[in-house]
Amino acid sequence: MSESKAPQDDPERNLIEEAASAYRPPSTDELAISSAWHDLSDEGRQRAFDLARLNRTLEATADPEGFDSTIHAVLQRIRNASS
Repeated sequence: MSESKAPQDDPERNLIEEAASAYRPPSTDELAISSAWHDLSDEGRQRAFDLARLNRTLEATADPEGFDSTIHAVLQRIRNASS
């Protein structure tokens, strides 16, 4: 296990936050992957994945329907496609 770093000492901190966030630029027909993902080390990718899982769990806990931001985004795309 690696030793914990202070946030200001972690060069990948911002990339991890970006990759773990639910935001992706709008796209019409392709899978949107954060460009930060490609700039992360293997350990950074694992940390981003773990943070994303935690974030989605927290979002679902706060949502009245138990949905996270990914579910809401997919449902919105389905609704837009069928209108």
